[in-house]
Amino acid sequence: AGRFSAGGTSTLCTTCFAGCSTCTSSANNTCTGCLTQFYLVNSTCTACNNGSYSLGGIESTCTACSIGCTGCTSNIICSSCSATYGLNSLNNCILCLPGTYSLGGSTACLSCNAGCSSCTSSLANSCQSCIINYILSNNSCSFSAGCTRCTSFAVCT
Repeated sequence: AGRFSAGGTSTLCTTCFAGCSTCTSSANNTCTGCLTQFYLVNSTCTACNNGSYSLGGIESTCTACSIGCTGCTSNIICSSCSATYGLNSLNNCILCLPGTYSLGGSTACLSCNAGCSSCTSSLANSCQSCIINYILSNNSCSFSAGCTRCTSFAVCT
C-alpha cells in the first residue's frame, strides 16, 4: 500500500488502506489512486478478479486478459494459461500445436508421445488422435506399416 503524510508539523508517513497507492488518510474510502491489479470506485480500491487486470492509478475498471490467459498483469503479460494453452518465454499464452499439449497454468506446451497428434499428457495411453499411418487403440497410437487408406481413426485398409 502507498503512504501519505498527515501534514502540519508531522514528518511521519502513514500507510494507506490496502490496495491504495495514494490516499488522504489510512481509512477505507480515502484512496486517490490504486496499486496495479486494483481499480478505483468511490475512493476505494478493489482487487480485479482472476482473468482480468488493471494498471492501477485512477482506472475504474478491470480489463479481461487475452484469449487463453487466466492471469495477467497487462494485455501482453500473462502469468497463467487455460488448458491447451502454454506459457512461452515472452509470458504470452499460445495455443499448443498439434502433437503438443498443456494442462494450463504456468507450463509451456509439451510434446505428446510418439504417434499422437493430440493428447492429454506425455504418457503412452493419453492419445486422443494419431498422426498418419498410426492407429488409435485404447488411447495409444501404434504404427500400421501396411495401412494405405484409413476409414476412421481405428480402421485401416
